[in-house]
Amino acid sequence: MVVNTITPGHGGGRHLAALTLGAAAVVVAAAAAATLTEAAPTCSRGSRYVAKDGVLSVLATARTDDDSPEWVSFTRNIGTGGTNDDAPMAPQEVIAWKPNRTFTDIQPPGETARLAYPFTVTETGHYRLMMRSAAPFVTEKNDVWLSLNWPRGASAYIRDRSSSGADGNNGPGNNWGLKLTSTQEDSGYLKVYQNRGNNEFNWDSFTVDNNPHIIVSRWLDAGSNHTLRLAARSTTVEVHRLVLFRCDKKDPEGCNDGGASWRAATNAPLSQCA
Repeated sequence: MVVNTITPGHGGGRHLAALTLGAAAVVVAAAAAATLTEAAPTCSRGSRYVAKDGVLSVLATARTDDDSPEWVSFTRNIGTGGTNDDAPMAPQEVIAWKPNRTFTDIQPPGETARLAYPFTVTETGHYRLMMRSAAPFVTEKNDVWLSLNWPRGASAYIRDRSSSGADGNNGPGNNWGLKLTSTQEDSGYLKVYQNRGNNEFNWDSFTVDNNPHIIVSRWLDAGSNHTLRLAARSTTVEVHRLVLFRCDKKDPEGCNDGGASWRAATNAPLSQCA
């Protein structure tokens, strides 16, 4: 049996090392305090994660394929609640693309280190797309590419995060400001980023440079199958969890950060396979 763990790399980085079962037992005993708090259900090829109660929640490590060994998995102390600044802290598994490579060119959309997370929707509606991630800087090495089988034309809804709906332009409830965007030029992918920096894990998941917009899917039918794809864009950014949650345009809180649907999604248990 082989167990993956993390050992120091050059320049303070990390890399995966293979241990025999006997050696792994020593490591586990020595690091009992660092037991992972989440057991990641990992779907085999041909299986799918199943959304429950309008929420899909999967660990980034639980992809169904391993298209690139350049994604490295390791543990970080992350708050166990659902908010951006939650506690208590506990070790949880994350992934990063080339975490030891400080200087690497930005990768084109969907061309590098693609990972797949197939799933089934059980409730009809629009779904907001989010990830929980951490980045070392506010405006650099803070982004990935994400795709949800977008059609090549008008493929997803976005909305200015700062839209309040109070000025009459976006309508009541802040959700009428959703507008269609095209991913045709980017092979069906959207750049998704956060601006916290300081390696702080949070749920901020935006698109559109210098003008953060949230991302909401087109209409998804109950029973339909889809595949969420993650691809490398920048090095060192760490991804913990990927989430989709159904949100109602007519709900005053709707898809907003901190709303009832958002809180339920960020606290939801991990989705199971079928």
